Amino acid sequence: MHSMLIRGLHVTVLALASLVAVVGLAAVGAGSAGAATVTKVFYINAKTAGANGNFFDTGITLPAGASATVSASGSTKFDPNYPSAGPDGSGYVCTNSQAGCALLNAPYLALIGKVGDQAPTLVGSGPTTVTGPGRLKLAINDAFDGYYNNSGRYRVAITYTRTCPGLICVG
Repeated sequence: MHSMLIRGLHVTVLALASLVAVVGLAAVGAGSAGAATVTKVFYINAKTAGANGNFFDTGITLPAGASATVSASGSTKFDPNYPSAGPDGSGYVCTNSQAGCALLNAPYLALIGKVGDQAPTLVGSGPTTVTGPGRLKLAINDAFDGYYNNSGRYRVAITYTRTCPGLICVG
């Protein structure tokens, strides 16, 4: 009798586990594995994002041909004595290659980005589309040694499609 009770309990547990697995597969869309649209929000600090040429790493990797849409808001300053600017940048353009701006001939304080080994590009307030392959990184355009007196931050929203091989999404 005891072994029959144990067997019955074992069968019940297996049936329950199978039901949970099937419901779980349905919840993640087992038949639709392949993609999931995601929006991630970051706050890009004007004092650090871009300093010494170091871009902020979003942790988002875009496969070849995949794209992401970037939109930003907020305000920053590159000096307490100058007016603030938004993600499209200030009225001053970095044209001095000796200053070492991450993106020459683009406004100071503009939000810029790069994907993988691609050259940096102006992102601004967007929406701006960037394309892979590679890791998406962001910065605020300023002279490499000019970040020490910056202030403010940008709120950046990035919408992209994660690749989902099988049941696990990556990115």
